[in-house]
Amino acid sequence: MRIHRRLLQVLALLLALVLTCLAHEQIALSGVITKRDGDTIELKTAKGKSIFYLNQATLVYRGKVRAADPDIKVGAKVEVDAFGHTDEDIIAMRVRITSPAPQPKRKK
Repeated sequence: MRIHRRLLQVLALLLALVLTCLAHEQIALSGVITKRDGDTIELKTAKGKSIFYLNQATLVYRGKVRAADPDIKVGAKVEVDAFGHTDEDIIAMRVRITSPAPQPKRKK
């Protein structure tokens, strides 16, 4: 009896996890970073502006090589694979820097 109850609890938990994952859709964004405030990044896309968030699971690449979180700078062109349901909860899973931020011009 106890085994059946425990099995039902585990199955209910698995079902809840699957439904939660299905509730969020996969989103692909590309554009230029216009603002960064900690883990919040504003991106100018062809359709306007989008805001997404970084977390500890976000993978960052420069081309095909792993990069670090600080490499994501204002002015950089990026491609973002993310999950979210609304504009307020877009979480980046992968950020690929396609063109680094322009370097400031040196004064002579």
